[in-house]
Amino acid sequence: MRASYAQGPVLAFYSDGLEEEGFFAPTHRTGGSLDRPSSTLSDSMTVYSPTDFPNGAVGLSRRGAVLPSTRWAQLCLCGALVGGFSIFGAKGVAASEPTTFEGESGVVLEEQVQDAPDQGADADAFYWTGRALGAEGDFERARVEFEKALVFRPDFIEAEIALATVEFRLDKRASALARLDRLGALPVPLAAQAHRTLARFAAIEDRHSDVLKHYERALEITPENVSMRVNLGIALMDQKQFEKATAVFKKAISQRPKARLAWLNLGRSLYELGETEEAEVTLQRALELDPRSFMAVWHLARIAGQKGQPEEAFELYEQAVELAAARKNVSAVLKIRAEQQML
Repeated sequence: MRASYAQGPVLAFYSDGLEEEGFFAPTHRTGGSLDRPSSTLSDSMTVYSPTDFPNGAVGLSRRGAVLPSTRWAQLCLCGALVGGFSIFGAKGVAASEPTTFEGESGVVLEEQVQDAPDQGADADAFYWTGRALGAEGDFERARVEFEKALVFRPDFIEAEIALATVEFRLDKRASALARLDRLGALPVPLAAQAHRTLARFAAIEDRHSDVLKHYERALEITPENVSMRVNLGIALMDQKQFEKATAVFKKAISQRPKARLAWLNLGRSLYELGETEEAEVTLQRALELDPRSFMAVWHLARIAGQKGQPEEAFELYEQAVELAAARKNVSAVLKIRAEQQML
């Protein structure tokens, strides 16, 4: 018997291999059920340090902020700064989209901090200090740093989105939502990131229609954004709108043929629609793109069970357990084992 899709929203936001930041990843860890692999258990979640910074020297201001440099150096420094954590989030959980930083950056020497003429670099310093504090869970001090960044650069949209995020974490909901609504109305591509964050807040508060509304609006602004499209598809699956989700994932694949999470979630959506043959082919493709995907193997095990192949299903469940255990995903291991015992 085909496992049913669990009731209620499962709040997880995936990367399809794009580099991204996640302000609220831990808050999305909800629920799931023993009869369905939860979205939150995706073995394809990845946390990246932000990239796409302008080239420049690297320095430490007295505020302790690492300023952007080359792509490689920035990745190394950011990884060291937050210790493998996404912004304000736990290791191993992804969120949504890359943030592109447009401000100028360079060395801020100790003697230059007081009267630094490059206010953009000083704004970056405050911003990165705020990020580091947020990664440590010190949201009040992070809020202060983001506000300082905005004093130096009032049009620093990324800093204002980060400020809204910490405001939300500090129970300043009205201020956070008003800030993001204003940013989302701006005629600039970064407005999509405000809608992304609003979608997350809506998911946290179980405002399901608003989740879809904000992802759809974000895609109107940046239709080329594959990761955002995958998030929309997952939100549709969470609401059991599998036919719509299937169309969204297929569109994502047409935009980026190797979008592994688009393939994975397309397979899951087809499975829920009872299209097991197409789901099997799709999940095998997802596994080719990511051989460590326990979620793909898990669904393939279910399909084998439905086809009356208990021995093959058992072996696939074993593989799924091994892959999930390798990622230290205890919750997934327990759910897979429980399902395996029902063969």
